[in-house]
Amino acid sequence: MFDLYHRFLDDFTHILLNPLRLGRDTLDDLPLVTVIPERLADSADLMPVVVRLDAIPRARKIRLIEDARAWREEFRSPYFNACLVCPETTAEHLAVQLARNLVVAAPSAKRFLLRFDDPNVLTQLLRIFDDARLDALMGTVTAWHWEDPLGKVRARLRGATPPVRLAIAPPQWPALHRVGLVNQCLKQLLRDDALPDGDAVTIGRALDDALVVAASRHRLKDADDRRLYAMQHVSRGVPPESDPQLHDALARAASGEISYVGACAALHEDPVTLATSDAD
Repeated sequence: MFDLYHRFLDDFTHILLNPLRLGRDTLDDLPLVTVIPERLADSADLMPVVVRLDAIPRARKIRLIEDARAWREEFRSPYFNACLVCPETTAEHLAVQLARNLVVAAPSAKRFLLRFDDPNVLTQLLRIFDDARLDALMGTVTAWHWEDPLGKVRARLRGATPPVRLAIAPPQWPALHRVGLVNQCLKQLLRDDALPDGDAVTIGRALDDALVVAASRHRLKDADDRRLYAMQHVSRGVPPESDPQLHDALARAASGEISYVGACAALHEDPVTLATSDAD
């Protein structure tokens, strides 16, 4: 986690915040610049904001740090979406840059909201995007610092090449659509104290692989069913179908007789813990 000492923010030029999560009324005295794509102009209240730190007095910076400490204590989650180094860029210019990549064109010709401003999403993009695409997300930001879903502090430095427009390769789209499910799994495994060894990226990759298996091999159509299968697979370290009871539950779910969640609930009140203890 960030070391939130009194001069913590001196290492950065801008911060990225989520007013919807933090409460806009707690930020009203800050010079907020909304990161808002033109297509989402009517949804400004849902979008992140940029604050240039040299535009606020020392006392307000210290209060931000105090608010971050209190937030962590109460909610066990990061206060800052990101702390950035981008010395030659105004908050307005930075907001425009970041907004360009928040809405991207999907192969279906529909628009996709890529919430890379969310630290949980950005963490999973580390395994999906190559360096060139991550650089494209950063724009002119030279260093992007954030806390991942497991509390690890991460920092990414942009490469030396000039920023380019983000171009997502077709094979990357399915994994992007599963990022939400992966993060839901991570959150529950953390809450249930059922995480295996590894960091948020490697565990995220294992969860994503298991979600694919749940859909393709076991024909689990419901998102809750796929999520449970993935959590069982990752927490026990072996496929759930290696357990006779879970093998039977998968077969019943694939036949349409019952959901996988329902079949597992009949076995134990906590299906993820059941899988973990059975593996032991």
